[in-house]
Amino acid sequence: MTGFSAIRSRASIHDLVIQLEPVLSYCKGPETALIDQTIDQVFRQTAARVPGHDALVVAPSEAAAHFAQLDAEVERTARGLGGLGLRAAGQIGVWSTNCAEWILVQFAAARMERCWSTLTRLIEPGSCATCFESRDAGAVSVGSRPALGLSRDSRRSPRGEALALEHAVYFGADSWDDMLARGRDPAADAVHADDVANIQYTSGTTGSPKGVLLTHRNLLNNAEIIRTGCG
Repeated sequence: MTGFSAIRSRASIHDLVIQLEPVLSYCKGPETALIDQTIDQVFRQTAARVPGHDALVVAPSEAAAHFAQLDAEVERTARGLGGLGLRAAGQIGVWSTNCAEWILVQFAAARMERCWSTLTRLIEPGSCATCFESRDAGAVSVGSRPALGLSRDSRRSPRGEALALEHAVYFGADSWDDMLARGRDPAADAVHADDVANIQYTSGTTGSPKGVLLTHRNLLNNAEIIRTGCG
C-alpha cells in the first residue's frame, strides 16, 4: 500500500514537497478463497459432516440440539412455512427477541430460497409497520407476547397501521404449532450465492429504519472470517 510518508516545508507554506514512499498496510485480512455457496448448502454439508456436534444452545433453559436435530427442525419449519403458500417473491419477516425459533426461521427461509428480514426489538411499532410496507412480506414470525406490538386478529400495529402481511405467526403460540402441523414441501426456486438472503434493519434511532441487503456470500464469508480470526 502506498501512502504519504513525509511532508516537508521549504521557504513558505505555498511551497510544499510531498514525498511518496511505499508503505506496508498495517491491517491485512486472511488469505483464503471466498465461499461461493448458499447458506443452506453450507448448513447441509456441516450437518452431514458432524451430525452429533452441538449446533444450538438456548439460554437460559440450556436446551441444546445437535446438527442432525437442528437440520430436522429446520426442515420441519421450512415445510410449515411452505404450507402457508408463500409467493415466490414473498419475504419472511422476524420481529422478536432472541429465541430458538428465530434460528429455525432463518435457516428455513434459506432452505426455502426465500429472503428473511430481521427487525430489532428496539424498533418502535410504527416504524415496524413502515418496514413491512416497504417490502413484499409474505409472512411474519414474531414473539408471542402482546408487548411485541402486533395484533393477533387484525395484523395491525398498536397505532392502527395496517401491516402488509399475508400471515402472522407467533412463536410459542397456537399459530406456530398450527403452521408446523400443516406443513408441506415448499416450492423451490433457483438460488445463487449472490442472491439477497437477509434484509437487516437498523434500529431507526436517527430516522426511519434502513434496510441493509446481505447476500448468501456476504453472510457466509463474514462468518468464516470471524471463525478464522477466532482460531
